[in-house]
Amino acid sequence: MGQHKHQFRTRHGYRPGNYRFRILMARLRWYIDRLKAMNCPEVAWRVKQKIVSRKEQFRFSRHQAVSSRLFWETGCDSRFDHARLGLNFDNGNTSHKTDICLLGNYDYAEYMLRWHAGFNTSAEWPLIPSAALNYRQRDDIGDARLNWELNRQHQLALLAREYYVSRDGSALMTFRKIFDDWNEKNPFLHGISWTSTMEVAIRAVNQMFALAFIQAADIEDRQLSKRLETSVLNCVNYVCRHYSRYSSANNHLLVEMAAVGMAGYAFGIPRWKTLAIETLTGQLPRQTFPDGVNREVSLHYHSFALEAYLLMAHVIKSSGEKLPASWPPMLDRMARFLASSMVSDSCAIEFGDNDDGKILDLEGGDAFCHYSYVLQLASLVLDKKYHSFDIESENISWLFSRNAIDAIKSMTQVDTTQSVTFPDGGYSILRSRDNKTVVAIDHAPLGFGSIAAHGHDDALSFQLYHEGVPVFGDPGTGVYHCGLPLRNKLRDSLHHNTVTINGVGGAEMLGAFLWGRRPDTSLYISDLTRDLDTVIADTTGLSGIRHRRKFTFDKVTPALIIDDEFEHECEWIATFVLSPEMKDVTVENDRADISNLFSLTTSSGILTVEKDTYSPRYGILTQCHILRIKGHGRENSIIIEPIKP
Repeated sequence: MGQHKHQFRTRHGYRPGNYRFRILMARLRWYIDRLKAMNCPEVAWRVKQKIVSRKEQFRFSRHQAVSSRLFWETGCDSRFDHARLGLNFDNGNTSHKTDICLLGNYDYAEYMLRWHAGFNTSAEWPLIPSAALNYRQRDDIGDARLNWELNRQHQLALLAREYYVSRDGSALMTFRKIFDDWNEKNPFLHGISWTSTMEVAIRAVNQMFALAFIQAADIEDRQLSKRLETSVLNCVNYVCRHYSRYSSANNHLLVEMAAVGMAGYAFGIPRWKTLAIETLTGQLPRQTFPDGVNREVSLHYHSFALEAYLLMAHVIKSSGEKLPASWPPMLDRMARFLASSMVSDSCAIEFGDNDDGKILDLEGGDAFCHYSYVLQLASLVLDKKYHSFDIESENISWLFSRNAIDAIKSMTQVDTTQSVTFPDGGYSILRSRDNKTVVAIDHAPLGFGSIAAHGHDDALSFQLYHEGVPVFGDPGTGVYHCGLPLRNKLRDSLHHNTVTINGVGGAEMLGAFLWGRRPDTSLYISDLTRDLDTVIADTTGLSGIRHRRKFTFDKVTPALIIDDEFEHECEWIATFVLSPEMKDVTVENDRADISNLFSLTTSSGILTVEKDTYSPRYGILTQCHILRIKGHGRENSIIIEPIKP
């Protein structure tokens, strides 16, 4: 089966005229649907933003490096102080890695200075004003998200860290080479690297940490520090002018405000600190359910949002100030949900989109586990042990003293070995008595806000992991900004472990990050006991027929019984996506045997197996087996149980 990074490569046999027409019509349909998701104040705000962008486009029509001069005054004597980021400059635990892991398994050495690479194709992003650059669904160039990972400049923070530790002149030389080349080839507000405000914010964070290491190393080249300061100030000023609002104010806004707040502390700019803290405090209940689940209903974006809050919280606490009163209890609940989703020290059960994004990486290489790092970060910030420290994230070693880390390591870890339901957020996580088998059930809303950008059509779906390995899994994300048919397929109910009724799913797709009509999903019963867990939930999707699904989990065997009940007689298809690790799948009559681990038996319908697409990580595609049961009627029962040796 194999994993392939070039599966997203597009064919070039199209006629340019037809292609441009299709792009034009697709954009027109998207704009109409997107406009419907906005209210009047948002439309007015976006018109104002267009005017601001046009003025900036005129002002910066001549190519200028973002590090060349200050574009806006900060209004105070803003000097960067590396001590204010809360770094532990006495850290001796470093890997010395300076390469970053590009998404899609692309070779960093090959792409190190290819700032405009399309990745999916040999084409490059044009160096035109960013406000005029359409990066959505560009099959002719590639996926913008693959490119953005290179331009987030994690590599600058890693190289500066390496120079600080080793005083290796080659690390500083490479740093200068990359920084100079990037500034020359990415003029302010031109090209793909300036198309997203959140990308500018993440770049500013990495430049701040790079600047902190450069300052702490006390290099003689003061001009380099000055240029880094200028770049950060310009980036953060830009973020303050363009931060996400209204229907776009999801995880992007949280990351943007974390960058603004961290810069406010590092440069001593009170208004940035105030803007960030007030915005983040207001967004905490808006973007998080009371039980701590992020409203984007994506575990990755839950972790991403939590990282933004925790990094900001660390900087606040390092300055000697107290956190806003509402932060610790909600961040604690967020950390507990993330910890409950873990099936091993480095693996979690995930629903929804996952683009493998991160704000800070002082570790480098490809072994970085975002969930483990964020849980360790939460442990140090909130003074509770949410996760094992057997494999210590290098980020943590650089942010906290050895004494602080050892104190947390000595604590008793928060218990996540019991089954739990998050009724507000819409997830139940069931665990066998021996904690080897974990079942996660999705009875959540589709997604956050009027667009539900990162949700999947997966109401009443489930996943099952055994000994940290996915058996019944989620098909993944693919990529965001090209190959729309595949993105839609990986988000569709027919590609998740749930049921489609009369040929339709639960939600209406209107764009790569835009949903229309949505299912009405609710939890009916959650009864979690020592030996038996029962979860019952309802959903009504596009068919208009209510579907009730009952999960009964025998925690001793362990076996899972799924009873589907439909309000009216209908044609239904039950899908079971098997992870790529399940290579040996056989079907005979009403039973499927799965890699000699589990069997699945259905009470009715026709059971078949086929091969289809699975995306284990962003930008990676491989093949998997999918079981499907096609039936007619009002009910069906499925039994999933271990195959005894």
